[in-house]
Amino acid sequence: MTIARTLACAALTVEAVAGASWRVLLAAVAAYWIGDVCDGILARSTARETRFGAALDVVCDRACCALVLLGAVALEPSFALPVAVYLLAFVVVDTLLSLTFLAWPLLGVNYLRYVDKRVWRLNFSPPAKLLNSAVFLLLLLAGQPNAAAAAAMGALVLKSVSLLRMVRTLLARPSRCFEALEAAQP
Repeated sequence: MTIARTLACAALTVEAVAGASWRVLLAAVAAYWIGDVCDGILARSTARETRFGAALDVVCDRACCALVLLGAVALEPSFALPVAVYLLAFVVVDTLLSLTFLAWPLLGVNYLRYVDKRVWRLNFSPPAKLLNSAVFLLLLLAGQPNAAAAAAMGALVLKSVSLLRMVRTLLARPSRCFEALEAAQP
């Protein structure tokens, strides 16, 4: 399902740029977001979560995001600066942050709450996931590139601070993280 939603997003983005259609680009966003929610629910509800699947999901999320946002820049070149900042925040820094789950025996980013509840709450809880991407995109689509750039800068700072916190946790107190994981086991 992860690969199917990524391919659908890519095809729709190409079609949107070729036809200069914002509607089709929004359909690409919908394919990305709906597919992202569904693949996670499917994996968890069928007890088929794997670390590989979680890492693949992170990579495919970034690919979809980059495709859609570069498509938006193709349709509206004035979006280039805010999109560049957001891509730095999400595709570079947040990829590293998201993949920190691999440093512990976790199935994915949804379980980083056992390592650092604050980082999880600000970055990976359902409201945080929605806010971290929807606010930027809504400002961009509302024709507010300066406000979108400010939101992207905020995301970049949040993601950078969160990544540093996770690295410090890993380097300074790895045993604390394993203790937290053991305490979370039924």
